[in-house]
Amino acid sequence: MKRRSKMLRDPDGKYAQVYSNTSYFSNSFYCGECGSPVVRRRLTSERNGEKYLYTAWQCRAKIHPKKYNIKCSGRHVWEEALEREFMDLIYELKNNRAQVIEEANEVIAEYDLNGKEKERLGILEEKLENINERLVELTNNSTSSVSGAYEATIRHLYYEQEMLQAELEELNEKQQESRHLAKQLSKLLMYLDELEERTEDQPFRADIFKQTVHRGIIYKNYDVTIEFKCGIARQVRATRVKEEE
Repeated sequence: MKRRSKMLRDPDGKYAQVYSNTSYFSNSFYCGECGSPVVRRRLTSERNGEKYLYTAWQCRAKIHPKKYNIKCSGRHVWEEALEREFMDLIYELKNNRAQVIEEANEVIAEYDLNGKEKERLGILEEKLENINERLVELTNNSTSSVSGAYEATIRHLYYEQEMLQAELEELNEKQQESRHLAKQLSKLLMYLDELEERTEDQPFRADIFKQTVHRGIIYKNYDVTIEFKCGIARQVRATRVKEEE
């Protein structure tokens, strides 16, 4: 639940997305200029004197500055540009599989418990077990009239139990995050391995995006940072027309 809540917020945790499943990009992008969520729009343009509609993603504060009381300089990005750049990126990751594994494992190691933390985890579990046994023993031997010293002992044990449990949960949460990142890395590698040879008419893989991307940050110069669920990040440039390298 904590992880899903963070996924629907910008990196600074100030702005939250309203859950929507209208598009595969819904609840995935934030503005790199003001941090606000980026939303889907249908816009009108003109080519050779004829008007046409296209789909784009733009900062909601840029669209409604008075509503959100934010002045933002962010630009909209064509949806087809985001699709194109994501697929280019996925194939780049496929071609650099070893580097992806190395980078992700570095992130996983940062979250994993070190030797002292693992030793401390064992000590905490043992102490909590002893306290629980002591509390059961005192409760079973209690009478209707107990002394002040007895009550003080019970209160002290509960207090110690609470402190140790909080520390234990903090270490467990850190370890669980490491395991989660490792699981997400395996999922990304699975998709990369399943990708067929690239073709010019390669369709956008919405399933890969939804299953592997944590969120994206869109900047006014069309640079887009893609953060993957396994802990790695990449930057692409989502201009309307593919730029020549």
